[in-house]
Amino acid sequence: MAAADIVQTESAVAAQEVALLQTIQSRTSAQLGLSRLLALDPRTNVHAAGPVEARRVPVDVERAVALALNSRVDALAQAIAVEQARQALVLARDRRRWDVSLFGTVTRRGAERGMGRTFGDETDVTAGVRVEIPLGDVSAEQGELRARTNLELAELRSADLAQAVEIQVRDAVQQVEARWRQLETAGRARDLAERALELEQEKLQVGRTSNFEILSLQTDLRAADIQLLTAQIDYLNALTAVDQQIGSTLETWRITLDP
Repeated sequence: MAAADIVQTESAVAAQEVALLQTIQSRTSAQLGLSRLLALDPRTNVHAAGPVEARRVPVDVERAVALALNSRVDALAQAIAVEQARQALVLARDRRRWDVSLFGTVTRRGAERGMGRTFGDETDVTAGVRVEIPLGDVSAEQGELRARTNLELAELRSADLAQAVEIQVRDAVQQVEARWRQLETAGRARDLAERALELEQEKLQVGRTSNFEILSLQTDLRAADIQLLTAQIDYLNALTAVDQQIGSTLETWRITLDP
């Protein structure tokens, strides 16, 4: 190689060494973060079991929104709050109604004093109807008004949350589609970079190019490999985000929590 090419090559190698050190540091941080999430010993050396593989997963956005509304903790909690407010309103309205009660007593004369022989089997039977009318009871009316207001607020919060959930799910789904298109583009770019290197190597065999051009194309191929790997990871992360928005992470990973 010419002296100028050697200097440029050595500079490229030094830059790659710096990038390697940064990557090692990032991997170590990722291992520690994973150990913390899994409650493992921080000294555990975690290794990837295999290469990253990304396959397209079709996502039905309407079904995803429905699943999110039926399985997300915040949506379920708000639905319970609405039902509690509705029941509170029913009770508040019931307090304003007339109270009609039936009552009755049966008394056996002399049974308590041992005089059953004197009075025989005589008994006293009393029955009646008690009616309570809440006239001028302002507290009952205020309670109903307060319960109705609480129900309306709970329904507004529920509608607002449902809209927020739908927006979050739709955004997560469109992120999946966008990441998949980026992954396909990165795959084509990687294939083109590999083909360009092969053609340049054929030209080198007949003396129509230089080693520097080969090294430049090899650098481009490495960059395309990194871009493809990054696109694969981004796509998998987008799928994970959809699971989080729907509330189906445990089901996707087949994880069962013991009660």
